[in-house]
Amino acid sequence: HYLQGSWQPVDSWELMARVERAVTDSAQSGDGAFTESRRVLGLAWRASHNFGVRLEHRWHRGHGLAVTHELLEPGEGRARSQSSVLSVNYQF
Repeated sequence: HYLQGSWQPVDSWELMARVERAVTDSAQSGDGAFTESRRVLGLAWRASHNFGVRLEHRWHRGHGLAVTHELLEPGEGRARSQSSVLSVNYQF
């Protein structure tokens, strides 16, 4: 699940905020070890109708994905992390 909002101060720029939550194993939905949540702030620039660039900074909480892939035992590992993502987009 996620909730996202954005604001476009001018035609070519967009500011975005998103809150996400995912349960990685529905059979374990009551166990926090199988839950991921993320908060995201982003800035996008559209140079033309077809081309754009987006920068997002993400705050992660939880370690459900690593548990699901059996990299960690439930309840172990880093519970908080941050990442930044830069994407270049072209639409045909």
